[in-house]
Amino acid sequence: MAERRGTMPAGRAIATLLLALLVASLLGAGSLERVAERQPYGATRDVALFVTKPLRSVSHALLLDRPREWIADVANRDEQPVASVLLPTSSVGPTTTVPTSVGPPTTAPPPTVPQHRTPTAAHPLRVLFAGDSLVGNISQGVAKFIGDDPRIDLHTDVQVGTGLSRPDILDWGAELTQQLKRIGPDVVFLAFGGNDDQPLRDPQGTYHSLFTGGWAAEYSRRVAAVMDLVSAGGQRTVVWIGLPTERPERLNQAKDTFNDAGRRNAAAREDVHFADLMAFFGPAYSDTYTQPGGNVITVRDTDGVHLTHDGANLVASMLWQPLVPEYHL
Repeated sequence: MAERRGTMPAGRAIATLLLALLVASLLGAGSLERVAERQPYGATRDVALFVTKPLRSVSHALLLDRPREWIADVANRDEQPVASVLLPTSSVGPTTTVPTSVGPPTTAPPPTVPQHRTPTAAHPLRVLFAGDSLVGNISQGVAKFIGDDPRIDLHTDVQVGTGLSRPDILDWGAELTQQLKRIGPDVVFLAFGGNDDQPLRDPQGTYHSLFTGGWAAEYSRRVAAVMDLVSAGGQRTVVWIGLPTERPERLNQAKDTFNDAGRRNAAAREDVHFADLMAFFGPAYSDTYTQPGGNVITVRDTDGVHLTHDGANLVASMLWQPLVPEYHL
């Protein structure tokens, strides 16, 4: 007769499972706390941190976080620069005003085209694409558009799930400072906003709820700070990529504030261009785009936020065009 296998009582099985979950939580307590910190400000984040912070403390006290740290050291993983302070104060571009009186008509002088060095294969134009996940397909689209031009040296820094709203998670001021020093780009394309529909805290610690005047002003201040940091007073060309119309309702509403901040601050700064994707795709959201010849292509990803590869390829020429006369391309 075959020997009957022993069975574990249900209560013991549940206790074993709970113990295993507890040990796993303690081993990964640091990661759990970082996930909690990434949540938008509010009750959900507070509860998550209330649970994960004690786990992290117990894990550290029992040395259970050491294996993960040892693995990270062996893998030589570079930690992203993180800072708990907001970006430095910067000036904000002018707001639109209505004149009280109208004078005689004047003819505006033609816009001057900034002149930069002419790139060569020996000294190529160094270009950096940086931002949240939205810049990923866009950078690939521009790379495809440029082709194998030896005069262009492309670099990309995509940080998924980041933006200007949470420098406590990733301080883009510190990140960009590091990349500017490492790459020394002549041109920087920036794309933010896909994760920025969150409340903000200003440098004084004041909390600004979504869609309030203080929230819009604080976001514009951060946009201005990043532009000033990257352009370095006109020493680099900056292309600030605006958001197209979005399918998620809250992000779609927030994108107007993001685009306004990008457009106004770009207009007030030398060598900063604003790429208006909303004007390119139109004011109404659509997953598809009809080309002049009648060909219909899918330009938006299933999440209603990101561009598809075809969509990114479509806007590549528009993004690159301002650089052609400036750099004799």
